[in-house]
Amino acid sequence: MRHKIIVKVKYRLYKKRQLVILEFENSEFVFISHQEIYQNTKLGICEIELLIGSRVRFEFYSIGEKMFNGKICNKNNILIKSYFIELSASVENLRFQKKDFLMPFKRIDKIFYYEKYGRENVGIEDEDKKVTFLSLSRFELFSKLQKGEQHILLGSYICPIYYPVGYTLKSGEKVMKPNMILEQLNLRYSDKIEQMHESFENSISYFNNESPNYKDDNVQSFSDWLNTEFGDDAGVAYWNLD
Repeated sequence: MRHKIIVKVKYRLYKKRQLVILEFENSEFVFISHQEIYQNTKLGICEIELLIGSRVRFEFYSIGEKMFNGKICNKNNILIKSYFIELSASVENLRFQKKDFLMPFKRIDKIFYYEKYGRENVGIEDEDKKVTFLSLSRFELFSKLQKGEQHILLGSYICPIYYPVGYTLKSGEKVMKPNMILEQLNLRYSDKIEQMHESFENSISYFNNESPNYKDDNVQSFSDWLNTEFGDDAGVAYWNLD
């Protein structure tokens, strides 16, 4: 049994799979699913950074040993047979002690689509009613899901990161206002893809494919809402697009 202290936690979406990478000293690391982390620790997908400083014990398969999938292991000390995560403190204490490690993820409550600048774009509304805009092609890249499957992301989590004021873009333009031009969209699935499909199908609410009603007495359309919201910077409708 080997003991390793977690020094960094990374996250990847790969082929519709959600992978957590636990990194140790000397650049050693292992891939593990969030479901396995949750079973061991009860930490949610937006809390995995709290694992930093905790320890993991591993047991590996040996050459010739039959693995859980029925195959025979052909490498020593590579494939994990069992593991146990030993938290550095209770979950409650970790949530307080290491709260600065956490990113401000918000639950996705609505996804809608609209045409602008000759292409299809996406609006993602979170639990605080804040909307992140980006092109459909970029959202497909971020989410690893095509448009027809993106509705299952309701209930998942996003954390948009914007370029800071004063940053010079590749075009040579400078960012003049905060929270305007999207640098990256951190996205974490609420569950495995299969379970997300099942949860959506069993939900009593239905996917809203229409643009939201951002209207008042002075706003007559979604484009008008953008113009009203951003005034002379209405051109920032390209803000989160490619």
